[in-house]
Amino acid sequence: MMRPAIAILLSCCFFQGVCQTTDESLYTLYNKLFFQRPGQPIAALTDQEIKTVETIAADCRDATNAASRQHPTAWDLLMESIETGQDNSEKAQQVQKDRNEDSHRIVLLHIGQLRTALGAARFDALTAWLDAQQLTLPKAGKRQ
Repeated sequence: MMRPAIAILLSCCFFQGVCQTTDESLYTLYNKLFFQRPGQPIAALTDQEIKTVETIAADCRDATNAASRQHPTAWDLLMESIETGQDNSEKAQQVQKDRNEDSHRIVLLHIGQLRTALGAARFDALTAWLDAQQLTLPKAGKRQ
């Protein structure tokens, strides 16, 4: 009786881990595309599809910047700490965590928008191309 329950639990955990890895892989690829490679050619897409990617990437950058402005800056927290004489390090860590979570959520949302706009087959082709480009680019700090 207990074995089937354990098997189901383990399979759910494994499946959830695979999905998270996939989301993290997509996040890494598309975060680079949206923020580090705007305007660069994308061989896997048509001109119209590239315009779609550029539009969604620009919207993602704008949304991320807007969300970032919702949080106090490190400078603001430092000035508050000086004025109050209180240690704001925990608050600063929480603000950074919140910013990272907001950015992550926004990028994943825009990945979903891109998947819908391109369709599954073209999105998968773009993902494969981005993945191949990532593997062929030299690592930062290393010379070939």
